[in-house]
Amino acid sequence: MDRALKIKAAEERGAAAVIEFSDPKTEGWDLPEGFVQRGSVSLMSFLVGDVLTPGIPSKPGYERIPLEHNPGLVGIPSLPLVNHRPCYLTR
Repeated sequence: MDRALKIKAAEERGAAAVIEFSDPKTEGWDLPEGFVQRGSVSLMSFLVGDVLTPGIPSKPGYERIPLEHNPGLVGIPSLPLVNHRPCYLTR
């Protein structure tokens, strides 16, 4: 599942934040030690192009969608962690 959709689902269920990590045992990947996911958490499946200026160039002078009312952005913070570090948070 797309990382942005995971965070959006957590937000819709009342989560205050998301700590994300990839577990190679459950995801079936052969990940190197210390692997951490990186990439965008914008909801690109909701809007086409830049989420602040969907459908138009992202240049000075073009109107931007305010962050507070943007359907292409999640509303809670997220933090990606190295795959062997989350166990420290549960102790």
